[in-house]
Amino acid sequence: MTKVPRATVQTARTYATEDQVKQTSYYIRLGERMLSTRTQESLGYFTQALTSSLRLKQPELIFKSYMALGKANAQLDHIAEALSAYHNALAVAKSCKLAQTGVLKALYMLYKTEGDNKNALRYCEALYKAELQSKSEPLITDLPQNAKSFIHHVLHDMREPIRIINIYNSLLQKSIEKADGESSDIYLNHTNKAVKRIRHLMKNLSEYIMLYIDDANLEAVNLNEVVEVVENELKVIIQTQEVSINYDKLPDVQANFGLMAQLLYQVILNAILYRKQDIAPKILISSKQIDTDYHIIIQDNGKGISEESLSKLLDVSHGPVKSKGKHPSSGLGLLICKKIVDKYQGKIWINSNQGEGTNIHFTLPVPKKTNN
Repeated sequence: MTKVPRATVQTARTYATEDQVKQTSYYIRLGERMLSTRTQESLGYFTQALTSSLRLKQPELIFKSYMALGKANAQLDHIAEALSAYHNALAVAKSCKLAQTGVLKALYMLYKTEGDNKNALRYCEALYKAELQSKSEPLITDLPQNAKSFIHHVLHDMREPIRIINIYNSLLQKSIEKADGESSDIYLNHTNKAVKRIRHLMKNLSEYIMLYIDDANLEAVNLNEVVEVVENELKVIIQTQEVSINYDKLPDVQANFGLMAQLLYQVILNAILYRKQDIAPKILISSKQIDTDYHIIIQDNGKGISEESLSKLLDVSHGPVKSKGKHPSSGLGLLICKKIVDKYQGKIWINSNQGEGTNIHFTLPVPKKTNN
C-alpha cells in the first residue's frame, strides 16, 4: 500500500476546511435573506451554521451564528431562546477577543431584546461610534459619485410612501373618531402597503451599498448549484404559477456564491413576476465560453420590456426605473444585478421587445487554474 505524503493530506484537509467555512457562511447569508418573510426556515439555516461553525472551531462564524439565531428567535417571539443566543454570542466575543464592535453588537441586541431601552440606546451609540472609527468599514461618503446619485434617487422615492402613510393616518384618526370600522380597515391596508414598500426600498438600498463596501472572496462557483438554491428559495411561487426552469450543464465561474445567488434570484424572480396573463412562465438558462469569460443567457416568455424603459434599466444615472401594476417594483433589482456583474469586470445587457419576452445576458470570468 502506497503511503500518502503528509503534506498532501494536510493540503486536502485545508481545502476541505475552506469549503466548509464557505458553506457555513452561505447558510448565514441565506438565512438572513429570508429572515423577514420565512423566519422559521431561516432559523433552520442558522442552526446548521452554528453546528458547522462549532465543529470547525471558527470563533467569528460561531459569533455570527449565535447573533443570527438571536434575531430569528426574537422575531418569532422566542425571547428566552433569543436571550440565550445573545449571551452566548457575547461570551464568544469576549473569550476569543473578537473586534470591539462584536461585543457592542451583542450587548446592544441583548438589552434591546430584554426591553432595556436605556442601555440598548447607550450601546447602540457606542457601536455607531466604533464603526465610524473602524478603518475596515468605509463610510457612505467614500462611495463614488454615481452611487451617491443613485442613493439620492432612492431616498427621494421613499417620500411617496411616507406621504401616503401621513395621509391615511390622518384619515384613520378621523374614522376612529366616527367609529367607522370599514374605512379604518381600508386605511390600515394602504398604510401597511406603504410601510412594506419602504422596507423593500431600504433592503435593496442596503444590498446595493454593501456591494461597494464588501470585497467578496473569489472562488469557483458552480452555477447549477446556484440555480438549485434559487429554485428552492422560490419553490412556492414556482409551484403555484407552474413555472418551468430549464438549463443544461452550467459552468463554474470565478465569483462569490452568495452574490451569484442574489444575481440569479433577482433575474429569475423578475421573469416569474412579469409573466403574460394565462401563460405559464418558461425560463431557459444557457451558457457558452468566449475566451476567458462565460456568456450566460436567461430567456423568458414574459411581457417583455418597452424600448423606452430598456434604455434606462441598467443606467445608474437615471435612478431606479419603477414599474406599477399588479407587481409594482422599486426598479433596484436589475441595478443590483449590474453592480454584481461589474464587480467581476463582466458585462450585462438586455434584449427585449414588448410582448415578446426578455433575454438577459451577462459575462463572468472563467475560474483561474490552481497548481496543486
